[in-house]
Amino acid sequence: MDQDDWLMLDRDSAHNKRDWRTKLAKKHFPISDADKPDPARNPMVNLVTNFQVVGAVFVNTRSRLDGDSQHMLVPSMDRQGFVENEAFKRLRMIIRFAMEFLTNEDKKIQLRLEEEERKRKREELKRELRQAIEEIESSKTLTRSDKKRIITQYETFYHDIRDLEEYDRRARQGLELMGFLGVLAGFMTHEHQSALYEMEQITALLDQFSRQDARFGEAAERIRSNIKRIGEHVEYTRLFIKGINTPVNPELRAKPRIRHAIKPLQYYVKEQGYKVVINADDKVLMPAVPIAMYEGVVLNLFSNALKALVAAPDCKDPVIRICAWTDAGHHYLTVCDNGVGIPEKAKNRIWDPLFTTTSSLDNPLGSGMGLGLPLVKRVLETNNGKIELIPPSNGFKTCFKATFPRVTRYGRN
Repeated sequence: MDQDDWLMLDRDSAHNKRDWRTKLAKKHFPISDADKPDPARNPMVNLVTNFQVVGAVFVNTRSRLDGDSQHMLVPSMDRQGFVENEAFKRLRMIIRFAMEFLTNEDKKIQLRLEEEERKRKREELKRELRQAIEEIESSKTLTRSDKKRIITQYETFYHDIRDLEEYDRRARQGLELMGFLGVLAGFMTHEHQSALYEMEQITALLDQFSRQDARFGEAAERIRSNIKRIGEHVEYTRLFIKGINTPVNPELRAKPRIRHAIKPLQYYVKEQGYKVVINADDKVLMPAVPIAMYEGVVLNLFSNALKALVAAPDCKDPVIRICAWTDAGHHYLTVCDNGVGIPEKAKNRIWDPLFTTTSSLDNPLGSGMGLGLPLVKRVLETNNGKIELIPPSNGFKTCFKATFPRVTRYGRN
């Protein structure tokens, strides 16, 4: 019977619900957006079932009442009457909250024990490696060259383990810093909104003086243009930071995400009279990666294409073409431009950190630090994808192609 699952434990387990049901749990120990899509970290995946819960609710009354008080009376009702009333709803909520509290505590213990076990195994492995190296060094049957060769391999493996531990530590620190960056983004948004409000008040005053001098009106329009531009950047930054921890949604379309990614630079595209073409079918899905990751790749390649157009002022019809499509196993993204192109001798160096060809450009985009393409390359390769410079066609000078797998550690689209 449905009433037998009165705590809705089996129901939530069957539907693989990703968040707590009670408001109390959501308030006191919410599940982070980063943990919701991860079965290994989401405590709701380990929600207790009816078979693990044993309990009973007793309702009774006294045979004799003292005075005229009726608070101990139990009304005569059938089973349905006992479960369909406000008191029972509150009771169910409290007990369900207790189940969620136990589930959350159990998950924290489980994660701590798993981490301790991983550390124990790493330390044991390092100890065994050290012992193996000592045994090899003291061996009388191996030649000196064999000892050196084997020990070098063992020591390389030993240092790889230490490097992996250091990488894991830094990755955790990076996540913590990213959380601080989200707080900073919220603070910046608030402060910028206050500044923008004051600027809007100034433009209102300038409008009043424009009746006496038209130059005040022109200044007001320029300020309004900058207010709009800054406001769009602040909002984009806020949404980008929010997207870092947003669970991967396999149903998102690629085309709207591409448009959103390049939105902060559209004002410059319009000012310069450049043409941007997006060739992506409306049904093409975004790869199964975080929104911020996909949009970050798009924005980086797009800004590089813009810089190439700026560096080619004699180009008659400057255009950037962005294409996205999928096949059975991959999602593809290409960004092509007919700008200045990449010199042949520099094509192998563009993937090197700190190498840039745009740092001397005198424009809002000319602040290249040489970190963009190496970062894109590392992000894609970490997710079993790749970025490559492919031969351009149809009059384009430069074309980058990014390949994302349809199946990633985040899921499948």
